[in-house]
Amino acid sequence: MGGVVKPLAGMEVLLLLAVVGVGLAVFLTVLQSMTEVPNAACLPYTEVTFQRDPPVAWGNITFKPPGDNAKCDFCLATQVISLCFALVCALYRGVTICVEKLDLKLVRILSIPLYLLSAAFALIESAVLQVGFNNFCSQLTSYAGSDKKCETAEKFIAGLPDCPESEFYFVGKLSIATRASWISMGFWLLLTILTIVSFVASRKKQSVPVKS
Repeated sequence: MGGVVKPLAGMEVLLLLAVVGVGLAVFLTVLQSMTEVPNAACLPYTEVTFQRDPPVAWGNITFKPPGDNAKCDFCLATQVISLCFALVCALYRGVTICVEKLDLKLVRILSIPLYLLSAAFALIESAVLQVGFNNFCSQLTSYAGSDKKCETAEKFIAGLPDCPESEFYFVGKLSIATRASWISMGFWLLLTILTIVSFVASRKKQSVPVKS
């Protein structure tokens, strides 16, 4: 113990706080998108059907939610666990910067597989969101005359008669959630690499003989 390399530990804290930030972005945007469109709880995996093509009223569009919200719930749960874990790690690393004797070798070793596991879950979550978002946009832009842009389709359906909302923001929210999820995975990979470098640097620091 007591082998903290403070610059590297400081970088680790910053990356962990960044993970918390992007994790909150994913969690909030996915959560908000689940309530924006009526009958579309898990929006990325909701089926969109046009009863009339192109639709001339909101009633011409059918939103069929998936049988369960498992995929969206997985994404939300992953981010809750991820950001809580990142907060605990950031707090611990912050303490070890101030009190080096609390820096335990075992914790540093365990951090490597745990960060890798977090990156793996972030990868799965990112893929789930990306596939769902792409599929949803493909269905939403399938009406006749569409320019195949999800943002345009969002504005188009919001302008239909009897639409429950004057504006929708789910495309932007899901886009943010998807990008933030990929960024989160990148941060976890960087944390894994940084922890390995920090561990090696710490061992070198401890092996340097102290001058009397």
